[in-house]
Amino acid sequence: MKKVSEYYVVLTDVVASRNIPDRKVFKTVFDRAIQQINIALANELRMPMQGWKGLDEAATLIKNPACLYQLIDMLNTLLAPEQMRVVMVKGAVELPQTTNITQADGPAFHQAASLMSSLKASGLLLAANTGSKQTDLLLQLNINALQLLKSSWTSRQRLLYASYLKEGNQEAVAKSLEVTQQTVSKTLKTINAAQVQQLESDLQQWLNDQFK
Repeated sequence: MKKVSEYYVVLTDVVASRNIPDRKVFKTVFDRAIQQINIALANELRMPMQGWKGLDEAATLIKNPACLYQLIDMLNTLLAPEQMRVVMVKGAVELPQTTNITQADGPAFHQAASLMSSLKASGLLLAANTGSKQTDLLLQLNINALQLLKSSWTSRQRLLYASYLKEGNQEAVAKSLEVTQQTVSKTLKTINAAQVQQLESDLQQWLNDQFK
């Protein structure tokens, strides 16, 4: 008998997946991205992220929505230039006795699938149903705005920004990516890195406070 409890279901789907030029190559990149997320967010996931119903879909259960933005941003950074649309729904889930999420079931998954259909029609990247309309609105406004802004970045710009967040200074980024510090500085200014970093920091603080 499966255990039924309330969890946060996260479903992801690649935007315009039919336009992916080499689906075999993308599958390898997608699987690698999932592995990296499962390692980086191991303590935040109730069930590991795993391929869902198709080549370009994945699902996971998260313990706390405070990790939602990190999960979404990692996906989009690792899969750039492809973008992911994501839905998160809090609801009843029937947990299997294994760690295979494809064996999980329950109303939350059906609600998430329905929400994904609405999200596709909207052209946005995130839809949420946490049981609080105000929380959902703030989540959607902030995460959609940031991820749509970053969707205009090139893969190289995303890589450089991620490296800057990790290294903390331009000299280390330049050395790591084997480019000049002038290139690093110019790129960071072009993408408004300081402002984006502040917005992401503020959003993460709000998520931490909201979902203590």
